[in-house]
Amino acid sequence: MFAPNLVAKWLATAEKSMSHGKAEPFEVGEKEARDRQNWECVVSLRNTRVAAAIVLAAAWLSGPAVAAEPSYEDLLAQVKSGRLDIDYTALRLSFASSPLYDPYGGVLIKAKDMISAYGAGDCTAAIARAKEILEINFVQMDAHIVTGLCLKKAGDEDGARKERVV
Repeated sequence: MFAPNLVAKWLATAEKSMSHGKAEPFEVGEKEARDRQNWECVVSLRNTRVAAAIVLAAAWLSGPAVAAEPSYEDLLAQVKSGRLDIDYTALRLSFASSPLYDPYGGVLIKAKDMISAYGAGDCTAAIARAKEILEINFVQMDAHIVTGLCLKKAGDEDGARKERVV
């Protein structure tokens, strides 16, 4: 890669110029000139690789560029306003990371009452319990299913379809 005799010549020239106070011309042969050009290419390539590694490391450390996702409240407001073409996975995940998330809360008791009312054929009570559940946990699927089934029994196909979509 780099000729040792070239290094020796450079060192000798540097020594002479330092000891005599004057620089003597350093004659470079064709082989030494090629060695120097090769060395400069290697150094340049090495510098390029180091720069690329630094840029990649900085990009990796900064993390992925992620657009801010809408909050649970934003998505919920969209669904309640009638917009059904939202990302329901994002809605469910945002609920799970919101302060409203309580997997062991009072929804379980209300869900039992809702299912019992639906089983008894009392859709009015079942929908009432479902509405209570959905106020607490809008992503609770059983409440949407029972509401949709009851709305279909009542002949409200549009309401039932909306509950199926959600």
